[in-house]
Amino acid sequence: MLGSVPVNPAGSIQCSSAEQTYSPLFDVLIANGREVSGENLKLGDRVLLNGSEKPRKDFPQLRGLARNRTLIAADIKSLCLRAGKCPFCGTRYETNEMGMRDADDELPAFRVLTSFSFCRACRHWEHLEWRTETYDARALLYDSYHIQLTQSKEREFETVAPEGTLAEIGQWFRRLPKLYNSVEPRYLEKLVARVFAASGEYCEVVHVGRPDDGGVDVVLVEGEDTKILVQVKRREHPESVESVSTIRNLLGTLVLESSNRGIVVSTADHFSYRARQAIGRAAKSGFIVRLVDRRAFDLLLAGNIPKAPWSAVLAKMEAERREWFGEPDAGIEFEPGPLRSKWHGDSPPIPFDPNQIPLFDI
Repeated sequence: MLGSVPVNPAGSIQCSSAEQTYSPLFDVLIANGREVSGENLKLGDRVLLNGSEKPRKDFPQLRGLARNRTLIAADIKSLCLRAGKCPFCGTRYETNEMGMRDADDELPAFRVLTSFSFCRACRHWEHLEWRTETYDARALLYDSYHIQLTQSKEREFETVAPEGTLAEIGQWFRRLPKLYNSVEPRYLEKLVARVFAASGEYCEVVHVGRPDDGGVDVVLVEGEDTKILVQVKRREHPESVESVSTIRNLLGTLVLESSNRGIVVSTADHFSYRARQAIGRAAKSGFIVRLVDRRAFDLLLAGNIPKAPWSAVLAKMEAERREWFGEPDAGIEFEPGPLRSKWHGDSPPIPFDPNQIPLFDI
């Protein structure tokens, strides 16, 4: 993040007023500079972070800009914070170069160069804008620069088992995937229950999770006489394999509880071959069990992460930019594409809706 200055709930992307308030969901860093008849760019010693003045030297991403003599495409890349990678989860950014908008037919001339990058794994995003206004004064050309970096501010949790919305928790787990194997088992059980409840597919979701639960941690109620029994296993090693014994235990519980459908959610890397064999044999006897490993559960949790959390911010910025250019107001849309998994880099895109992952096809 750019900083930790307290912010207010109301958001604004207006550029220069110290009275503006900013959203708790993003930070805005603003620097201003000038250039006279081709001299080196000179940035001010003070910048604005969320409307509060700060020393420019405290922001390493602004260093070296004074050595640039002209506004070129390379200048905007020099402001990138982390060399094209998400500072949280390390996933390579998807970048949309929005390009140059130029209105320099006469003086004063206006020019804007923008770039937008986002993380496809945890939805962290950065938007960079460089504005130039050129005017003539006493036969000299003056260039006034306005540099604005807007970056999403993601909540960080002090505890190992964070409490918050599923969107926040989903992003946090994507930044720290080791949490899947380190959170308390009871916390994981409750999280699984919340994810299934958020899907809206069940009349009721009940967290059981007692020492004498008989291998059932969550119950999904579909109707008066229809219930699905869920067993949750937290494995400490990220490369662990869920064995067939877990499947056998759940099948025994299904028989005792007069149910024919169950789900095993495990933070293991995958289920063993014998475990999958047992699922096939059970299906012949009318017992349907679905296996959800760490990556599959990550798919379900990802369904609660906003598709494009930056859309409202960019729309406001575009409206203000058009006003600066003197153009009619109009919003913008940017289609980010689906979330992707932290595991198996060549895996297919992650669907947004958890219901797109069919747990049962009957």
